[in-house]
Amino acid sequence: MEGRVLRYGVIALAAALASTLLTGCSFGGNAADTPDDAHPSPSPSPSAQATPTPTATPSGIDDTPGPSPDRSPVTPDVFMMTVDAEMGVLRVVVLVPDIYEEGGLCTVTVEGQSGTMTKEGTSVADASATMCGEYTFGLDDLGSGTARISATYESGNYEGSSTVTEVSIP
Repeated sequence: MEGRVLRYGVIALAAALASTLLTGCSFGGNAADTPDDAHPSPSPSPSAQATPTPTATPSGIDDTPGPSPDRSPVTPDVFMMTVDAEMGVLRVVVLVPDIYEEGGLCTVTVEGQSGTMTKEGTSVADASATMCGEYTFGLDDLGSGTARISATYESGNYEGSSTVTEVSIP
């Protein structure tokens, strides 16, 4: 019974609104004396639906796993890398140019002779880019030789991977 009352109330409201829109626009005077643009032709309105159709999930939520097709591609930049032999660390600075947002996930991976190390951080909007920050890796953990550095970035709006950069570890 309650659903029927609600349905009739929605139909009555739609009818009252349509009646108001069609009859409430009076300019007074003779219609022949007013310019044509003073009487806009009514635009078609969507028809009222008596009963709403329930949906399984709220609109706008994508519950499928994997990358979202709504994300724009970006290319993180390994902006700076410094081998500090005295301190025994490799410092890597990563940024994402041309976007400005907070809270994205930055991941930096260094593949050395002795193993692979990965570190994550949260992005911060800067005046000229999205900054992923500075990451430090122990030289002893990487081993001497060539190390390969790469970075990824992922947020609700963007995702992408950097090109691989090489650095020599003493």
